[in-house]
Amino acid sequence: MTDGPADPETLLRALVRRPGAAVAAIGGDGFRVPVPPALGLSADSVIPLPEDRATMLDLVLPSEALVVVGAWELARQEGRSSVDVHLRGVPSAALVLDFVVTPEHGMFAVLAPTRADVLGTDGPEAVAAPALRPRTGMVRKAYNAVITDADERALRLLGLPRERLVGVRSSELMHPEDVDRAVAAWMQMLSTQANGRIRVRHVTGDGSWLWVELENTLVTGPDGLEVHTHVTDVSDEMSAHEHVARQGQLFRRLAEALPLGIVRADADGTVDFTNARARELVGPGPVDRLGDVLGTLEGEGGTEVRRLVTRVLGGGEDGEREVLLRQRGTGALLRCRVVTVSLGHGDEATGVVLCLEDVTERSQMAAELERRATNDALTGCLNRAEVMRGLEGSLLVPGGRTTGVVFVDLDRFKLVNDTLGHAVGDALLVEVGQRLRAAVRPGDLVGRLGGDEFLVVVRDVPGQEQVDAVTARVSAALTATLQLAGHEVDLRASCGAVCWRPGEDAAALVARADTAMYAIKRRRSCDDGADVTEDVLDPV
Repeated sequence: MTDGPADPETLLRALVRRPGAAVAAIGGDGFRVPVPPALGLSADSVIPLPEDRATMLDLVLPSEALVVVGAWELARQEGRSSVDVHLRGVPSAALVLDFVVTPEHGMFAVLAPTRADVLGTDGPEAVAAPALRPRTGMVRKAYNAVITDADERALRLLGLPRERLVGVRSSELMHPEDVDRAVAAWMQMLSTQANGRIRVRHVTGDGSWLWVELENTLVTGPDGLEVHTHVTDVSDEMSAHEHVARQGQLFRRLAEALPLGIVRADADGTVDFTNARARELVGPGPVDRLGDVLGTLEGEGGTEVRRLVTRVLGGGEDGEREVLLRQRGTGALLRCRVVTVSLGHGDEATGVVLCLEDVTERSQMAAELERRATNDALTGCLNRAEVMRGLEGSLLVPGGRTTGVVFVDLDRFKLVNDTLGHAVGDALLVEVGQRLRAAVRPGDLVGRLGGDEFLVVVRDVPGQEQVDAVTARVSAALTATLQLAGHEVDLRASCGAVCWRPGEDAAALVARADTAMYAIKRRRSCDDGADVTEDVLDPV
């Protein structure tokens, strides 16, 4: 809204008197109409009216169309509005567009440059929109599809002179790829005596192809049967279709190039695209429904993925989950990462995309790396760092229960290594690891501290009695005569078992167990009448 005279007629004349201003009359439907002569405006202040129906939108840049529509609607409500615009013919020209509603003559639109010299000396002629190509036209044809006449709108639509059309069979003006369809549609129309419609590419005056829709209507004329063809420009719509088709083709090419399985389905679960990798992962057989894919996912992971799909189709967020996939045909069990992606926005999901990535090897490699990082390579028991970490975690668990440790040291192990060799010694350590893991309770930890020293962490027990019970089983498991690499080897071990004391850390607890173990080893040495410690043991 701008300041100025309150009377609409006076305001209109004031606007028109601005340097370079030009006026147009607007009908009730928004289309331009002739300026009433009663206003007494000179021709050089009136924007030329084109032959076809036109609006003020034809004059301004397409990007400003919504702004102009808003200003027009505001003027209909309040009697006046103003907005800054730029001309299609002179995009660099900045103008002000005023809409004014007068009681007697209706609405007017006044365009005026922000600077008097912006349009030069052309005045309203510079404001006039370039001649717009009609969107529709009429062509008359004989029963054999030879064109007999065309109206002016059709000539301007196609950009062809009348002599280029009349006497020519219409198929000769169509794109070669569309001719067979057009001929088939024409023959069907003649045989069924029913009107028909088809879309083809039609040649234009500059040699380019224009997508048009031909609506053929059978009529009886003075010379017999003829066809009236209503021609409509559908190039914008077809360009949109072609763009979508190109996007779809690009999507397919990218999807086939990805190392991921891609499955796209609509809201009712009908699959409309799968790439080769997805079919390879799922295995032989149809993939027509989303259930064909989801049915290969096993366990709780498969159930969770089905929940994710339901959530996505209901307008929820995308999600992902690692799951086991049972491959059809081979029965192979693969570990896959499944990502669910919504097609659409918010609660208007029109479908879902599943991305399947085979992470079996990666998962196995990660598990192997974790095993190597946490386990002793020889015995398979936890390594020193991991068993100590597990012990520290056990001491942090709140509650009235406690944690115990059993420090295990093999007797006469140095003798085995020195007399039978390190290969037999290693075999003995492997056997010890297996026996220890079999002797402890589920949830207890077995680790190798180094050499022939092992540590058992007895977790979540009421007191020393339960620790002693585990110790007895460990001691029994490590008392045996073994056959290793053709040699008879006596397996014996000394075990020191203690329970955690308040305020004691993991290192102090293990040190007490170590002391207890050596006390037992010394006592057994005295009872046996021989020193069984490695430091003083001599080969026999």
